[in-house]
Amino acid sequence: MASCFRVFYLLFPFVVTFIALILGAISFAGSTTTKSSVIESTYLIKIDLTHVNTQEFFNSDDQTLEQLGLSEIYTFGLWGYCKGNRNNNADSDLIDDNDITAEDIKNWFESETYNVTYCSKPKPMFAFDLIDTLTNDISSASEDLNISLPTDVKNYANTAKLVSKLVFVILLIGIITLALSLIFILFSFCSKFFSFSAAISEIIAFVALIIGSGAAIAVFNTIKKGFNNSATTYGILVSLGDKKFYILIWVSVALTFIAFVFNIVAGCIGNAGRRSGPQKGSRALRTNVGEDPFMGYEEKHIL
Repeated sequence: MASCFRVFYLLFPFVVTFIALILGAISFAGSTTTKSSVIESTYLIKIDLTHVNTQEFFNSDDQTLEQLGLSEIYTFGLWGYCKGNRNNNADSDLIDDNDITAEDIKNWFESETYNVTYCSKPKPMFAFDLIDTLTNDISSASEDLNISLPTDVKNYANTAKLVSKLVFVILLIGIITLALSLIFILFSFCSKFFSFSAAISEIIAFVALIIGSGAAIAVFNTIKKGFNNSATTYGILVSLGDKKFYILIWVSVALTFIAFVFNIVAGCIGNAGRRSGPQKGSRALRTNVGEDPFMGYEEKHIL
């Protein structure tokens, strides 16, 4: 019975860890290709330039995004960025409203759909840098544009570059240790030692995923608030999107912790493999009721 429970406590964390690994990998690969709607719509932050005030933001004459060679939407992931344009008509009165609220911005993004036209080539340790991204897009413009960020965003610009690199490394560690956990769980059928090895690997992945996702939320949420607080001045709206990246990561975190608990229990239940019985060729001592135990051969004397 104990071995049956052990099999269950090994199979269940294996399945849970596998799902956690898949979800973590999807979020990690966000904004790397236009060939997958799931991948292209998974990102850390989304920036809408539909109503950008080019005079304030670019310090230039009143020009359209098309004239500058820019797209309306930019999304950033851990490997790069994607860009595209809105599919539906924008509410041109939203930015002109001096009483714009967080609820207005939320409704704006909920009603927004956009077509991704380009994703940058995936680059390990990609650093979030809006100025560099936009400058590269308008590099063919006839005039040099001086991009001006809101004060709150400018203070976190360098921090965002550093954190985006750290998040990449930390989440990569989490995903690798999840993969190692799957291998350890398979070997756990042979030895309980590997159950505890899997548990150690799971707890490392758990800590890495929770630190990485927490750091990303803290920094990019600050950048979002910095832009949205200056929306009436710069005409730029920022969102974390439908939070698909963060939802996938946090679900992966929860599943990883569940797998960790089950691996600990699996290491404490029953024995791995078959129970060893009497060795072949060994002698078992048997006695019958009412008889003295056999004590060896007695030497007989012939008279």
